Order: sequence, then structure tokens, then C-alpha cells
Amino acid sequence: MNIDVTTAPTIEPLTTTTVKAALRIQHSLDDDRITNLITAVRTDAEERGHIAINTQTITLDLNSDEASSPVWLPRPPFQSLSSFVVYDEDGVSSSVSSAYYYINGNDPAHIVSQDDGWTLSRANKAATVVYIAGYGGSVASVPMGIRESLTQMVGELYEEGEVKDKTWSDFLKTWGHDVY
Repeated sequence: MNIDVTTAPTIEPLTTTTVKAALRIQHSLDDDRITNLITAVRTDAEERGHIAINTQTITLDLNSDEASSPVWLPRPPFQSLSSFVVYDEDGVSSSVSSAYYYINGNDPAHIVSQDDGWTLSRANKAATVVYIAGYGGSVASVPMGIRESLTQMVGELYEEGEVKDKTWSDFLKTWGHDVY
């Protein structure tokens, strides 16, 4: 399984202003650094927690074992499916019609075949799924608990140069997902 964020979030789950207020920073000397720390913490949290925080497009390349029904879609929460493509032995692609599957759940979601489903005739890169995931396209759409955890992580990184193991552990227990 190869997971690639093909369209990154257009906004971050925190603003520099809210982080500065939480950390009681009253100058603008470190604004660029704080902005970069917000991005770094979000991407690290998504990788470690196997989640998508803000809306993003994910491309998932699957081998034949992984592309059998049901196909689990990592990095919840799921928003919508953009495309589901299978490849024949020669690498020629064909789209799977939505008449042959349905989406079950959103946290995590999985694609379940209906009737005959789809045929896989290739071992490596048997299918590609492109989908939209994340809590939404605004700061307010991200659950408050995630925003508070990320703010704490940015603060620890800003003040101490690293995020404490306990902070990561608490975040992952509450918001993390297993790899499927």
C-alpha cells in the first residue's frame, strides 16, 4: 500500500494568532517560526495518528491483496470518493463504476463490493483509489480536542525543541487510528 497526499490542506487547523495567544507571545518576531511549527506538528500528527486533520486529497495505490473487498481507506475521516481504478495485466486502467460498490462508514471508511464487484488481474499496483478526507476546510471544522492537543504540541516544540512522549501518547490514544 502506498499512501500519498496529492493535494495538501489549504489551511492549517490552528492559526498563528491563536497559538501565540495560548503561549502568551506578544511579539511578532517568531511568527514565521510558529507558522512552520503548526504545519510540522499537523503533518507529524497525521502521520503518527493515521488521520487527515484538514481536508486533503489522498491517493492510495494497492496491490491485489489490498484491493480485495473490503478496501479500507486509511487516514479518516472520509469525505468523498473521487475515483476508483483497477489495472489489467498490461497496466491498462479502467474505472470501477459506483454501481459495483458502496462506501461503508467514514471513520474509517471502506469500499465494499456489490454483486460481482471488480476484477483484479495484476499483483502489483492492482488498483488506485483517490479520495477526500479530513474534518473539513476550516479551523472550526477540526474538533476542539485536536486543536488543543496540537496547540500543546506546538508550544512544547517552540519552548523545548521537542514534543514530549506523553503528549504524543495522549494524542494517539484519543485521536489515532490503527493502520489497516
